[in-house]
Amino acid sequence: MLEEIVTDTRTYKFGTTDLNFTLCLNKEYDDQGQQKGDCFVVESLRDEDCFSKSRTAYTVTHIFSAPNDAKKYTTLLFLDENAMIDSLPDEIKNMLDQTLLHK
Repeated sequence: MLEEIVTDTRTYKFGTTDLNFTLCLNKEYDDQGQQKGDCFVVESLRDEDCFSKSRTAYTVTHIFSAPNDAKKYTTLLFLDENAMIDSLPDEIKNMLDQTLLHK
């Protein structure tokens, strides 16, 4: 996961990469410059390594999901082989359903 990717024409808040391609994301705005929602949307697919163009790079160790109407994450989609749920900060653990914490 990359943060603040700066290109010649634009700066992107986040990007996700497989080392060859990078999906660059920003908030969506209308024609008057008003933010349209809270989600980030893909604005660019870069056919290049964007690590050198980003301010910070993070390794993704956990991916969780939840139904739209759930208050907490209920499903573990990805867990890095060297990671554990117990090692997450309390701030993140508080966002997880109890069923994920007791596996």
